Amino acid sequence: MIEKGKIKNSRISFVVQANNFKEMEGIIKIGQKNKFESIYFSQLVNWGTFPKREFRKRAVHLPDHPKHQEFLSVLRRLPKKNQIYLGNLYYLVSKK
Repeated sequence: MIEKGKIKNSRISFVVQANNFKEMEGIIKIGQKNKFESIYFSQLVNWGTFPKREFRKRAVHLPDHPKHQEFLSVLRRLPKKNQIYLGNLYYLVSKK
């Protein structure tokens, strides 16, 4: 569909949380294989969806999360390509 011009813009949007951050690299491979124009990652935001305790269990982007360091390692391994956007996660890899 994408190759035949039937889809004008294609993007994968992926909300990162504790139960899926290890799948980020795989999502990139799927996106590249299927010729998506961009892949956008963003941190989980609690819009009142979760009780506070549940949100904190899922919010791997928070520094006090037990898997935060492992998550940062995954973020740093992601390829630096124009089609990959870290959205509101960018600040985590741009720190020195």
